[in-house]
Amino acid sequence: MSLLQAEKDARQRFIAQAAEERMKRANLREVEDAVSGLQPVMRGYLARKRFYQRIKDDLDNTLNTNAKSNVTNLRLLELGFLVLQLPSKEQEADIGTLLRQLAHSMELPSKEANFGFLFLAPAHIKRALKLVTKLYSICPDLLTKLNFEKSSDDKTALAIISFMTVFATPSSWFVVKSNPTLLPAVQGLCQKYVPNFLTPKFWDSYHVCLNKAVRRSKPSSSSDFVNGLVSLIYRDITKDNITNHIDDLIKAVFTAPGLMLLINQKTYSHFAKSETFMALLRCLTLRPELIPALSVLDSLHVLTNFLNISMRDTNLVVEALIDWANVVDNFFKRIRTSTTATESKKSAVGHFHPVLGWTQERVNPSESVANLAVRTLLASFWSKAMVTCLFGRVLGQVEGRKASHEHEKISMDVMQRIFKRISIFDRNPQLNPARDDPSLTLTALICGIYQSALLTFHNIHVDIISGLCHDDGILRQLWKYIKTKNLCADGILKMINTSQDSTITAPVLLFADVALSLISILDESEMYEKQTPFTREELCEVAKFANSFCYHAIWDGVIHTNPRAQKIFNSLYELCILLYQRDVRRNFTPNPCFWTASDLRPSTVIQEYEKGTQRGVALLDKMPHLIPLKDRMVLFRKLIMADKKFTRPRTLVTVHRVSIVEDGFRALSVVSTAEMKAGVRIKFLNEQGLEEAGIDQDGVFKEFLELTVKGIFDPALNLFKPTSNGAMYPSNTSYIHSNHLEYFHYIGRMLGKSVYDGFLTDVQLPPALLATMLGKTLCPFDELASVDPELYKSLTYVKHYRDTDDVADLELTFSVDEEVFGKIQTVDLVPGGRSLKVTNENKIVYIHRMANYRVVKQTRQQVERFVAGFKSIIDGCWISLFSTHELQSLISGVGRDVDISDLRRHVQYFGGFHSNHRVIKWLWQIVESDFSVEERKLFLKFVTSCSRPPLLGFANLEPKFSIRCVEVSDEQDTGDTLASVVRGFLAIKRVRSAARLPTSSTCFNLLKLPNYHKKSLLLEKLRYAIHAQAGFELS
Repeated sequence: MSLLQAEKDARQRFIAQAAEERMKRANLREVEDAVSGLQPVMRGYLARKRFYQRIKDDLDNTLNTNAKSNVTNLRLLELGFLVLQLPSKEQEADIGTLLRQLAHSMELPSKEANFGFLFLAPAHIKRALKLVTKLYSICPDLLTKLNFEKSSDDKTALAIISFMTVFATPSSWFVVKSNPTLLPAVQGLCQKYVPNFLTPKFWDSYHVCLNKAVRRSKPSSSSDFVNGLVSLIYRDITKDNITNHIDDLIKAVFTAPGLMLLINQKTYSHFAKSETFMALLRCLTLRPELIPALSVLDSLHVLTNFLNISMRDTNLVVEALIDWANVVDNFFKRIRTSTTATESKKSAVGHFHPVLGWTQERVNPSESVANLAVRTLLASFWSKAMVTCLFGRVLGQVEGRKASHEHEKISMDVMQRIFKRISIFDRNPQLNPARDDPSLTLTALICGIYQSALLTFHNIHVDIISGLCHDDGILRQLWKYIKTKNLCADGILKMINTSQDSTITAPVLLFADVALSLISILDESEMYEKQTPFTREELCEVAKFANSFCYHAIWDGVIHTNPRAQKIFNSLYELCILLYQRDVRRNFTPNPCFWTASDLRPSTVIQEYEKGTQRGVALLDKMPHLIPLKDRMVLFRKLIMADKKFTRPRTLVTVHRVSIVEDGFRALSVVSTAEMKAGVRIKFLNEQGLEEAGIDQDGVFKEFLELTVKGIFDPALNLFKPTSNGAMYPSNTSYIHSNHLEYFHYIGRMLGKSVYDGFLTDVQLPPALLATMLGKTLCPFDELASVDPELYKSLTYVKHYRDTDDVADLELTFSVDEEVFGKIQTVDLVPGGRSLKVTNENKIVYIHRMANYRVVKQTRQQVERFVAGFKSIIDGCWISLFSTHELQSLISGVGRDVDISDLRRHVQYFGGFHSNHRVIKWLWQIVESDFSVEERKLFLKFVTSCSRPPLLGFANLEPKFSIRCVEVSDEQDTGDTLASVVRGFLAIKRVRSAARLPTSSTCFNLLKLPNYHKKSLLLEKLRYAIHAQAGFELS
């Protein structure tokens, strides 16, 4: 069995081995077959590669720059067919060189070099036509494949356009120039190979390559290509057939962002000859559905290109004014469909565009240069040329003003056509109160489209208004219009309630916006001495108009029921507050009661406020100046007293005198708002760490407040810096303290506590900070003069830079360099600002942006934390009862002279002093007659630590002003005794000491006065004390 099994196993191994060998032989045959099949392929590939390389080498050697003019036309013909045999990728690299040489050869005089002579040679004409026809056929695809960021592709694109243009324009050939009789025959020849450049295939190609060219990082490098391509497109477009192609022009050409910035005057002449502006206007007027069919970004691009065309010839705008305004407004409405819907959602669902703001359209961040070009083109709408045309020429002629130059005068025929179009435009005369006055409608129409622009482009609101401010004549023009049409405040409100017509709202809205921007950057000299743009009498008229409208709009409830009234109110309210602040700073109004409402009883308003009625709350929140200050102050203290009913027991805090700021910050930062309002008892530790004697009856806490405020507002700490007028503004370099924002919150709380308890602190805050505390905004440029005088001086220089000179010579950009921890960082004032130069056209925008950055943005975090701390103690609704300067008075008292008679009525006497005591009589005689105004303030500061009297007089000073007779030094003083009081009352001196100075305890508002025996001695010692702060004690 074992032998048979062995033979069987051997047989199986033999069979398996034979099968394996057969498999190997089969695999070997397959490999040999594959190799045999691959060899021809590889040989073919290598042969083609060598062939293509020979073509490329031949092309490079033949068309070498040094030998370019020596290439024969027959050689070019041969090379052309060879290049066409190259694969598309290889072709793209070399086709530009060939096309460039072909176009160049058409200018050469040599019959052997000029390719045009082949068209005259019977032996070569057929092949020459075939080559040119084939080249034309591949040009559209070549253009779409190019990458304009590559310099080689950029040159290729220019070569393609040059070839297409030259070979389609036989009149430019040397062959024809030398023998003009050949032109008809050559033109007929061109018709055989020049394709129709206005077919869908070509339009698609134009759209792709134009958008690539203008969206590149340096679109100016594509200027020659863009101008060449547009000229090629307009080769077959005339004013007779442009209507047939206007749709394609809009979609393929004018959707290119920033296109018109690259169009030179020669290319623009094609637009003028073909009447492109009128064709666009007719198309968009008769077929308004074209605008909504475009995407929002395409709408923006078409609009900006259209506006630039409009600006280049404003005469055409005048002739078609009504249709032009409607088309522009339709574009604005289309753009708003995306921006307004996304504005509230912002980045959650939208995308940010530097012109549109938040939009639903996807925005490519890499196209910042193209977006900047779009912004520049959009500025055509508020350019000096356009504004002068609409307001100066059109409305100026309506008002009867003579044109400064004859060519600016508008013919009567044109004006009649405009008024005729207005009558057609006003389709519902029942709703149009101006139907008998076409000038009213025309003014409203022009103002309306600028208002529509402001509503559409929130992100560049300042740019638009600044453009209109370029000539302050517009402001005077609008105000004259409002006055001559008798548009008083009451009248406007009545018209708004009874009519939906915009002839009233648009001019008033635009006037308010422009006036706000222009007046806000006026310096004192311009406003009060030069009186531009308004005289003081006119300023009073404007202020009265704005104040009256806002008052009636709130009190009559119009703004709560009519959105259009709300829009006017918002604009006029900002203007009203600006004028009010200016008047507070330096009066231009004739009397103190100018801003109050004579027909309004303060008690009625306060009653409605306390009841929580809508108009009562709104009036005191928005326009507290309508009500006398005394009534509002009483209400404020009443609100605080009501709040104090719910306070808790006091919190005890221990602080070292040598580290009051640090200890107070650590201890009180963690104290809750309720505990802070309830009160804080302070226990001081002296330098030895021992507790100081004394009971805190608010006096010690007042002392702590004074020292804390003095320490934190010390410029050496660099949390606050003094402005030019002594106000303390948050330092823009406070970040050197790692916890600087917590300190701002802390000092905000402490100031709030001071106001809450009725204490005065001698610290001045700038109006911009006070306005933020009130939830209001002031014009940054208006406040810049005190915050940063040097920058204000520089910006004023820019503002007054003469139009005859170019402010661009200063080489300013919309950016600012600032040092952060030793490194210079560039901050853009607008997106891409470091690349945007300041010019005469945009210098007002620059001024506003720079001032806003310095006053608002640079210290925004510090201000927000400070205000949050203040409002954690003082409810925002309470302080809304006051204006900015009144809030300052609430913090530190009023800045007027000390009213001595008021002080005498509310003083308390101790230690035997009384009102008829001889020392007291001397004291009041000295303070009232011998002291100067400044010395009276020093006297008040000596006693109370604040140089300014309380807002409503000394009856409201906490604690009460007190004078105490003292006999010994403060170290020996143990308080009043029966004997000391009797001696003081009888003016008996126990110890005569001429060296004894008056002292004070500011925490109790207490003056400690020795019983001097001579008035002259009292004057000498008191004057020395208040000037030298001698004997100044905070014990």
